[in-house]
Amino acid sequence: GGNHDNYDVIKDSPHNLGDFGMWEGMFYARGADSIDKQFRVEGVSWWKEEQMNWGQQNTCLNTYAQEKPEVVVTHDCPQSVALEFFGITDMSSTRSLLQEMFAQHAPKLWVFGHHHKKIKQNIFGVRFVCLPELGYIDI
Repeated sequence: GGNHDNYDVIKDSPHNLGDFGMWEGMFYARGADSIDKQFRVEGVSWWKEEQMNWGQQNTCLNTYAQEKPEVVVTHDCPQSVALEFFGITDMSSTRSLLQEMFAQHAPKLWVFGHHHKKIKQNIFGVRFVCLPELGYIDI
């Protein structure tokens, strides 16, 4: 799940992995901030659960530090990557969490979407891949 996802529906979907964890050797974490939430309607086109709360983020960070995965899949990206790729300086709680995860352990590959651009670049010693809308990557 990311931003603009209906959390009333996806929580019960058989395709939903949950907030974070390991799946088939990859670490995943959900969430992103909607920069346009002021134009949306809560419960219709915006859900306050779009970013994990502090407790969820803390547990996610601890799990990530324990697992030390080689592959990470997230909706958004670490703050330093958002700055490098997109010039984004404002920090969401999700990007802050992902930045702290990255600071604790650098995987070999980090795949994310959210920004809807196709980018594949090695930075900070990691292969970062931003997928466009409806994009995919074979791992």
